[in-house]
Amino acid sequence: MRLLYVLMVLVVQIWLAGCFRPDRVPEQRYQRALSLVDEGTSLLRQRKLREADVVFSMAAELAPLAAAVDGQGCVALIEGQLGRAEELFERAYAMDDAYDEALINLAVLKDIQGKSREALELYGRFLEIHPDSGVARNNKAALEYDLGARRILVAQELEKAARLSEHGIIKDNREKISAVFIGTEPPY
Repeated sequence: MRLLYVLMVLVVQIWLAGCFRPDRVPEQRYQRALSLVDEGTSLLRQRKLREADVVFSMAAELAPLAAAVDGQGCVALIEGQLGRAEELFERAYAMDDAYDEALINLAVLKDIQGKSREALELYGRFLEIHPDSGVARNNKAALEYDLGARRILVAQELEKAARLSEHGIIKDNREKISAVFIGTEPPY
């Protein structure tokens, strides 16, 4: 069991600046597709996976949105369909390489699959673009800890993550590393 926990936050958002908008899609249909991605995201957060998958699928049919395909990947990942999730995350990123959310979701997937080196590379690429992501910093630090990285480096990364995010898992990880340093908790 890991000493530190990976924060599985699947990122499905609409970044209008990063959404590829082909001219051949009528504006009304494109806007409807964006609205469906928002709806799918809400359903995903409510753990209504079947409904979310249908809504993301419909959005992808209306307009070629990376966010819709990424949303389908998030559903597949949560359902344990790792191969399908990987294909969908990769397709979303190929559709729009400015849609970085697919990159972090792919990193989480690779981490879950035990493909540590690939996950680290993807976390690193994401952090180059989004150095303010506490979630990505936490996940990268947890993976580095598992791979035997120096604890001081892991502690520094978790401190950065904690300053960027108030998430409880990040706080717990920072406290566990601190406890290991002062010897109050066994390094499990």
